[in-house]
Amino acid sequence: MTFGFPGRALILLTLLVACPACSGASSQGRDSGFEAADPGADPGAVADTPDEASSADVPEVPDDVPDGPADALPDAPGDTLPDAPPDAGPDVPAYHWRDPWPVPQGPWSGCPEVPSAAGALAAKAAMYDWLAPRLHMASGTADDGRTFDWAILHDVRIDGTLPAAIGDPLPRVVSYEEFGNSGLYTSLYTASQAFRYAATKDPEALANLRRAFGAERALLRITGTPGYFARGMWQPMPGFNAPVADGHGSVKVETGEFAGFTWVGDTSKDEYAGHAFSAGIIAKIVDDATLQAQARDVLVAIGHHLVDHAYWITDQDGAPTSYGSVNAMSMDEIPGFNAVLALGWTRLGALAGDDPVLASAYFDCLLQRSPDAPVPCIDQPYEDPRPYTDWMSEVGLLLGCQNSYDNINMALLAFFNLPWFEEDPGLRAFYRHSLVANTRGPDLDGYDLWAESDPHFNYMFAAMADPDDPAARPAADLVREAACTLKRFPSDKVRHGQTTMNQPEYCVSKRHGSITATPNPIEDRCVRQFVWWSSPYERYDCGSDATYIAPGQDYLLPYWM
Repeated sequence: MTFGFPGRALILLTLLVACPACSGASSQGRDSGFEAADPGADPGAVADTPDEASSADVPEVPDDVPDGPADALPDAPGDTLPDAPPDAGPDVPAYHWRDPWPVPQGPWSGCPEVPSAAGALAAKAAMYDWLAPRLHMASGTADDGRTFDWAILHDVRIDGTLPAAIGDPLPRVVSYEEFGNSGLYTSLYTASQAFRYAATKDPEALANLRRAFGAERALLRITGTPGYFARGMWQPMPGFNAPVADGHGSVKVETGEFAGFTWVGDTSKDEYAGHAFSAGIIAKIVDDATLQAQARDVLVAIGHHLVDHAYWITDQDGAPTSYGSVNAMSMDEIPGFNAVLALGWTRLGALAGDDPVLASAYFDCLLQRSPDAPVPCIDQPYEDPRPYTDWMSEVGLLLGCQNSYDNINMALLAFFNLPWFEEDPGLRAFYRHSLVANTRGPDLDGYDLWAESDPHFNYMFAAMADPDDPAARPAADLVREAACTLKRFPSDKVRHGQTTMNQPEYCVSKRHGSITATPNPIEDRCVRQFVWWSSPYERYDCGSDATYIAPGQDYLLPYWM
């Protein structure tokens, strides 16, 4: 199934259906939150059954768009989502959220069409794994002698050159860069090391994991507001330059554990998408009791922050953050997009934390399975007490030229963990099918997320999509195309003057500017902290700067996944 609604038209349509009397005024988050049902009730027995751009603000797509990638892609054999998640049949085996996930069946190919030396992928991963904790994570000693056992992952500016081999001398770090989204990018590195440790039991992977996830937990503690993460922080140690105005505001801490630190606020949901993803991965597959307990605490804190603030991320001063809406009818996003985030983050906290309040929030509020349903439970102006699964026929990931890869990534991180954790077989099947229906193109402008050879997306699709779904591409094809891209992925993340301007413009995206009709080769794309978070169709002259180095978690996460 493909969807052809531009974001603004869809928002207006959903409002007319759900709330005919609503005006066009935009909503603001409130401090009052969900009124939980009896936390002692059995939720399963209540029913039978960076710098973000809002997807609601995209312009209408003109009628005279030139022919593009749709000409080269077959129609997807999708079908519609059911009206509601189906009941589980009596023969469906029981599933616990920590049970192993069924591995897709091969046969697997290592992409022989892209020649490479034996072991080249592993060698590239080893170099990125070696560099990350040594070059991109600051020393754990502050100017006043305090030590910390955690570190945020940063871009760096160096004096010298990158080592040619593991063990060679490292260059001097002149400064640590990228603070506005350093929490998000650290969380993606955390997830890579969680997969690495689960696959290899390498003690270095465990040490990296503890250090990076410790930084995520520090970003949660420094704000002093339960469940509220800082976007990033400046540490009182060499290489951290004075904060500059970045549009998000900053707070200087004067006393306590973080005295001398400055943190960035107005935290958006892309940060939360990363933190919920990494904590979920740890809780699911990392066999370390301390890390599991810490991950459960983080997931519960996220869930309670949403419940306590009516599903709108709320700053330390009690104000809703600019891009923090997580309630379906927030009026700044397509409802289905926020619905996926709300369902995913609440369910993770409920299961991992065995938390009755979050279980009630999930079943009685978000799914409206209370015996008294429909029950108004999220105190926002335009919220309609209906199951959030009702909104998931359109998540807003197939908007053609107006796709936002911020939203695509946030939704896919939530979609990855949601079926992985969900114990209800009917809901789990519904979520897996919804993933395919909301991502499989071609869309209205001919784009298809499943045809971009993006290893980050491909491995998630291969793992989470139901292989019997007629719209899903075979896992073996997705894995082979991902391997081809990883083979071509650069061996360093230095700005070597890459350019994608040699590709003709196909259309103009409000979020990503001038974009092409076909994905740019990975070796030509600009260096990013996480290249998959940007559009593969962007047209840029990237410039050269051999002193500015980004970390390699965008290679490591799909490699170890």
